Amino acid sequence: MFFRFALSIVKSAEVAEDIVQDVLLKMWQKADEVENHKAWGMRLIRNLSLDKLKASQAKVVGIADGFSMETSMPSPLDNTIGKNISSLLQKALDNLNEQQRMCWQLREIESYSYQEIADTCNLTLDQVRVNIFRARKSLQQQLQVLRS
Repeated sequence: MFFRFALSIVKSAEVAEDIVQDVLLKMWQKADEVENHKAWGMRLIRNLSLDKLKASQAKVVGIADGFSMETSMPSPLDNTIGKNISSLLQKALDNLNEQQRMCWQLREIESYSYQEIADTCNLTLDQVRVNIFRARKSLQQQLQVLRS
């Protein structure tokens, strides 16, 4: 969970591993001081990942790069269609602002509750709901091409 989230922000698996290792060390050292370890860990992952991005001027990794959506051996046509859909989805995600993208990824990919997203991103529940609503609406409009 931590690794996937870090990987969804930074481009490199090695950098994501380093971030997770740093976060786990911090969590171990302050385990008694924190109530919600999962939310605090995700917030640390988010902050360290964004710091690494800013430091290295890296780009956000694509959703298709960090996750395998295949369940069996697809045909070449399925591969082509899947790559096109992934490419369109990645372009649509890139057009979202950072808060909307983070909230959407935590909800739709990591299956976080609204409260967990609020705790992780340091937002109110209403802000989380608005960001997810706007992200879904924007993605729906941008991906309208797929329906035709």
